[in-house]
Parts: sequence; structure tokens; C-alpha cells
Amino acid sequence: MLTKTNNIQLIKSLDDEIFGSSSYKLETYQIMLKSNDFFLISIDDINIGFIIIQRIASDYELIKVGMLPSYRQKGLTYGALLELLGTLEYENFLLELKSTNTQALNLYQKLGFEINGHRKNYYSNGVDAILMIYKRD
Repeated sequence: MLTKTNNIQLIKSLDDEIFGSSSYKLETYQIMLKSNDFFLISIDDINIGFIIIQRIASDYELIKVGMLPSYRQKGLTYGALLELLGTLEYENFLLELKSTNTQALNLYQKLGFEINGHRKNYYSNGVDAILMIYKRD
């Protein structure tokens, strides 16, 4: 279900399909390849999503998660993130999300992430960011 990859073309095509005009540029992916890890989420050899993370000392930060619309609300993102959290070595797993993204907030809280802070007016549209942390036991 979760496979590490360096195929940024494949990740980019999923990003384009999932996020449209807000997807990352190919040049961004080429730069990210130096310091980020990319994972494909698949079912029956069909790529349905991706996860991008970055190692920071003894921690990881979740950079981006994407799932094709027809596969959402089926627990697949939850399962992929749960698998990722269980297989990596780290002290803390960090992420940030828009305060308006209640669906993602609920998902991360269900996984065991806790709110660790806020950034007021962080996004260009004035939306706050919520900072979250998952501490490995």
C-alpha cells in the first residue's frame, strides 16, 4: 500500500490531478528530491495518492499528503499515515495545516497528533495555521 519512490514525475502527475493549480512545480520537486522522501499510496497496483516527508534531525515533518478524490473517505489516507508512523525511526512527527481544514484536523487527531501551536494569518488568504505533533512512545 505504501512504497517509497524517487519518481518525482509520478508524484507530480498525482499532485496535478489532486491539487490542480495549487500543485508544486516540477522544479520544486527536483529541489525537494535532495532532502525529502516520497511515498506512493497504491491499491492493486493503482497509484491513488502520495505522501511527502522531510527529516529534520531526529524528527520528521509531513510536507504534503494527497489522495485522488474517488478514494477519499475510505480510511486509506489514515492507513497509509499509520503505516508510515509505525515504520520510521523518529522522536517527533510534525505537521501544519490550515485551521479551516477540519477534515484533516480530525484525521490527524485520530492518528494521535496533538495541537502544538498556531500561526495567525499564516496563509496568503489570511487563514491561520495549526501546528501539530506526534510523539513516539
